[in-house]
Amino acid sequence: MEERFSRNTFLFYLQAIVASFLTYSCMYAIRKPITAATFDGLLFAGINYKVALIIFQVIGYTLSKFMGIKFVSEVPYHKRKLTLSLTVGLGWGSLLLFALIPAPYNAPILIFNGLCLGMVWGLVFSYLEGRTTTEFLGACLCTTFILSSGIVKAVGKYLIHLGITEFWMPFTTGAIFALPFIFSIYLLDKLPSPSEEDKKFRSERIPMSPEDRKKFFSEFTLGIILVLIAYGLLSTVRDVRDNFAPEILEGLGLGQKPALLVMTEIPIFILCLIVIASSSFIKNNSKGLWFNFLLYLFSGVTIVISTFLYQNNQMEPIYWLIILGLATYLPYISLQINLVDRWVALFKMKGTVSPLVCLMDGFGYFISTLVMLYKAFGETKVTWPSFLAQLTWILGISLIALSGLTYFYFQSKLKTELVAEPLPA
Repeated sequence: MEERFSRNTFLFYLQAIVASFLTYSCMYAIRKPITAATFDGLLFAGINYKVALIIFQVIGYTLSKFMGIKFVSEVPYHKRKLTLSLTVGLGWGSLLLFALIPAPYNAPILIFNGLCLGMVWGLVFSYLEGRTTTEFLGACLCTTFILSSGIVKAVGKYLIHLGITEFWMPFTTGAIFALPFIFSIYLLDKLPSPSEEDKKFRSERIPMSPEDRKKFFSEFTLGIILVLIAYGLLSTVRDVRDNFAPEILEGLGLGQKPALLVMTEIPIFILCLIVIASSSFIKNNSKGLWFNFLLYLFSGVTIVISTFLYQNNQMEPIYWLIILGLATYLPYISLQINLVDRWVALFKMKGTVSPLVCLMDGFGYFISTLVMLYKAFGETKVTWPSFLAQLTWILGISLIALSGLTYFYFQSKLKTELVAEPLPA
């Protein structure tokens, strides 16, 4: 099959897009269905039961991301299929335990669920990185963040409407996606390796040794810190907007329209796909890196203006949610697939992007967990729409500042390293 799918054919792109998109979508069917339920009236240790579930899951997810810095970067390529099958399969099994153990004592099970699923992104992206079309393929993969979450929540809501309890609904949702997952990882594992042209323009990607990881982190400490700050803030706003979408819509007076869980994400899905995929046409890696800093600036300004208009009743809430989603997802996705891949390629680093991606994800979910704990214990009376608006002000202003700081850091680093592709002035 590898011979039939040439890297320059429509069939290759179709296979890569379908396989990666479907694999990650099926993982979302194991991770995200709990967000479709509300679990009204339930508490865990004195806090809202659903908030406790998400916190437990994110704790496991965060730990998994940090573990992935070492584990994912060292997984031999021939074992990726088996590793994906085990992680997703165990995550699905945890949902069976969640259904069988009485509430609220089943809440800590979600730690194991997150622990199983946190490395899936790095494993899937390892099939796509290091190619001249990585941004295009990665953009198609990253749209699962946007579209699949809404689809999974809609499926979960529909199952509840059919009479399935909120506790059995997550496991049932996973069962619906089980066969598509098996098919998707078969296709994914049959993708051909990057070509010689890919290796020339994006550098060869190989498993990363502990020494290589240590060298990378020591050489780019300040740059990593700046990226982590941006990614942590983006992850937090994205998680609150996504995990508590039913509560946010309810607070905005739109709770009786569950179709909005999907409809609000479709324009974001389309625009993000177009913008991020278009960056594949930027062959110069320094300009590709610069593209990310422009997205920082654009998104920061957009978030500040739209939130100001919404809070002053000059913008409809539903339009604010869509614009906020777009301005959050654009830099969030670009950081995961564009910046990290260009970073590795521009500085000719030995290894893969997975250690940096896992570190970014781990830090992002850590900050998100702290914010949710703050909401659970410190801002219990603040509505979810108001809480989201507070976070967006912090995100918008920070992105504007970070766009300049990150640009000047890499400009200085390139001059120091004497790389032949300086950032555009």
